[in-house]
Amino acid sequence: MFMRIRWFALGVLSAVGGSAYVFVKLRQLRARLTPANLRRVGGHAVADALGAAARRISPDGLDQAAS
Repeated sequence: MFMRIRWFALGVLSAVGGSAYVFVKLRQLRARLTPANLRRVGGHAVADALGAAARRISPDGLDQAAS
């Protein structure tokens, strides 16, 4: 009987711990997905893509790419 109680208690503890972990991760994700943050991250991605395209189009970039 003691083994059943112990396994039940361990299951409850792991469920509570797992739920708390998921709750914290979801709260952090919600904080990261604000419109201002998405706009900032998207702006950096567009700037990086434009910079990469400019490097490929420039004569120096073509010489490096051909090598």
